[in-house]
Amino acid sequence: METEVLEFLTNRLKTGRKCAMILLEVNEGSTPGVTGSIMAVDAEGQRIGTIGGGNLEFQVVTRALEGMREGKHFGFEYSLVEKGELKMTCGGEVKGFVKYFIPPSNLVIFGAGHVGEKLAEVAKPLGFNIYVADDREEFAQLPAFIGIKEFISLKPLESKDRIPFGDNTYIVVATRGHVLDQEAYKACLGEKYAYLGGLGSRKKALETIALLKESGFSDEALKTLHLPIGLDISNGSPAEIAVAILAEILQFKNGKELRSMKDRMTDLKGAVR
Repeated sequence: METEVLEFLTNRLKTGRKCAMILLEVNEGSTPGVTGSIMAVDAEGQRIGTIGGGNLEFQVVTRALEGMREGKHFGFEYSLVEKGELKMTCGGEVKGFVKYFIPPSNLVIFGAGHVGEKLAEVAKPLGFNIYVADDREEFAQLPAFIGIKEFISLKPLESKDRIPFGDNTYIVVATRGHVLDQEAYKACLGEKYAYLGGLGSRKKALETIALLKESGFSDEALKTLHLPIGLDISNGSPAEIAVAILAEILQFKNGKELRSMKDRMTDLKGAVR
């Protein structure tokens, strides 16, 4: 069974899905499960293996799924007595640990122009799996795109089947024209992603949304768009636009508020007093 559990975890990570391994470290007294037992569960609730079943396993799996988004490992300990938390009468003690496995985030860039090039360049050290979709095949040889996960030499709609959609995928639309932008949005809207945004002025953003509405996309779907993309911190150069885009993506990805570290220190000093 251990082999199957490890294969389950490996498969989930290869396909970009979050998962967790649950290990029963200590099992004393008359309790379900065996010391050293492991099981695995993914973000969709699919699981394999067991730590003994029953209410113990149900509660631990529930906690593991609730913490899947943040991915903070945790230990658990239960007394399996009638007055204990689980209200079980086995009469033993169990301890264990839940370890999360979070696959690298995907960064999908539609467009290999100046901003797309700088975006890939800046994102490389951050651990993203980088995908660039642009039908100009010769752009794949630019230094910024050497070593990325994949350069997809197709137009946006044609590249859809090659895009790794999912909860850990961040998408930037930065093509060379309005028509290709629309194609990219149409390829992505309705799919699963963590973040979808695109370049453009406020005027272009309003026009983009209007056109997508005419194409049949709902207000609910369009609310997921970050238009215009990026924090308002750049001087308008491709390099600084790329930094502004990644700053917003990291803020969203890591669930952070927009404030300086100095402000945070000030808050901490106030709390100490």
